[in-house]
Amino acid sequence: MRAADPGRAHRGLDPLARQQLFAELLKFMRNENRTIVISSHQLADLERFADHVAVMQAGQIITHGSIPELLDRYVQLTSSCREIPA
Repeated sequence: MRAADPGRAHRGLDPLARQQLFAELLKFMRNENRTIVISSHQLADLERFADHVAVMQAGQIITHGSIPELLDRYVQLTSSCREIPA
């Protein structure tokens, strides 16, 4: 397994160069059948790459799943919290 950090590697890149970087990473993943570990705060970036995501806090994995699963879980949780009477 190889590790990359597009969250940092693309800082300062113009939008076209950023697209090219992501395209190359996707091509590598598909052609080499490899896993890439990405550290990013940008959900839009992760949606391009990830079929599975782990969320970390203070160095510990606090949840994981696909992005749709995590979004569904988060929306359900925040919706439930809003329905709790004060």
